[in-house]
Amino acid sequence: MLLGVSAATVISSAQAAPSGAMGGGLRELVNAWEIADPRLQRQLDLHLKSPSGDPLVHVHLEDGATLAQVLPQLQAAGFRLSAASTIDPAHFEGYLPLRAARGANAITGVRSMHAVQKPRRSAGAVQSQAVALQKADVAQAAGFDGTGIRLGALSDSFDACTACATHAAWDVSSGDLPAAGVIVLADLPAGTGEDEGRAMLLLVHDVAPGA
Repeated sequence: MLLGVSAATVISSAQAAPSGAMGGGLRELVNAWEIADPRLQRQLDLHLKSPSGDPLVHVHLEDGATLAQVLPQLQAAGFRLSAASTIDPAHFEGYLPLRAARGANAITGVRSMHAVQKPRRSAGAVQSQAVALQKADVAQAAGFDGTGIRLGALSDSFDACTACATHAAWDVSSGDLPAAGVIVLADLPAGTGEDEGRAMLLLVHDVAPGA
């Protein structure tokens, strides 16, 4: 994929381009493409991409810059607009070939560019956004999921909230808590507390489902 331009040509022509606005995930993909890293496809599979393999990129414009001003230059670089925010016109996204990322990143008016990670569900019916934010999904894909580690939470209660919409047994059955169960050292009496401790463990289980 992404043939027609040699990696050496891309690096040579873009060395002077600033890279501070390029998000870490996109920068990793570009670096991997430039050196023909065999792990590139696995990295791309963690991101939303077009049928041709171009990653979906979120663009944030500088103050005062507009989509109408910047889009023609981005399109000339190979960017294909897919959506623009109606709430904040400085934000939009589209597909961008990796070979064009450094040049697009240097276009006047572009504040930042980030590759959009693919939504992943590693544990249970609901996945915490912390998984993608902390790049826990990348660690999990590499085989690091907390297996062999025991984690704990200190909070008001685990399964004492009678008014809550869910209970511990339900979270276990949905996969949002480990099937082996949770060891509760102490809990509040039934009808008290808000089960914040269980909510904390739901988040922990998303980040480290093997723990």
